[in-house]
Amino acid sequence: MDIARIMSEFNVSFDMALNRLESLGVIDTDQKTRLDNAKTEMKVGNLLRGVGGNSKLNVASEVIDIPYEYIDYVIYNYNHNAVSKETLERVLACYGLSIDDVSDKIITPSVDDDDLDDLKLKKYK
Repeated sequence: MDIARIMSEFNVSFDMALNRLESLGVIDTDQKTRLDNAKTEMKVGNLLRGVGGNSKLNVASEVIDIPYEYIDYVIYNYNHNAVSKETLERVLACYGLSIDDVSDKIITPSVDDDDLDDLKLKKYK
């Protein structure tokens, strides 16, 4: 299907042509989304080429960039018993770290021999 011809013939925008094709059942929502994404990628690529930029900047990479601040967040949450040791280890593994690498920031929980039942008994004695 040639969307450019539809746009020209009916004097409508790309988005309007996609909306109409979807409402007529010619394309489904997934196809509309893919076509809209392709239009956006082509637009950005043309803009980058127009200013002498690298159009490869428009291509998604397989690399997931996680800000290093999240290490501090997970350590803080671990130190305050909000996340388990396993969760801490998994997050650190995403950065190629181990618990030994951040041991100076980890607070070891104090071992308190008082059980909740013992505390209740002490309160009433």
